[in-house]
Amino acid sequence: VFSLVLDVTDRVASRNALSQSETRLRRLIECSIFGVALGDFQGGIRYANDALLRIIGYTRKDFQQGCIRWGEVTPPEWRHLDGEV
Repeated sequence: VFSLVLDVTDRVASRNALSQSETRLRRLIECSIFGVALGDFQGGIRYANDALLRIIGYTRKDFQQGCIRWGEVTPPEWRHLDGEV
């Protein structure tokens, strides 16, 4: 007979803390006060909240169809900074 007992209290507490942190971050990002976008290194935008879409004049459908790219929404005078990241 073999028996194994593990104390997973710390692991469960860590998962709960992470989940709560993710929930707070998601609420912040989804708020309609400011625009948020997450992009990739190829110039694509992988996530945009509704506030950003409203600011740049695109719809959720435009975003889902992949019609928005960093270069198109970056003002010309700031495009040189995109290459520095």
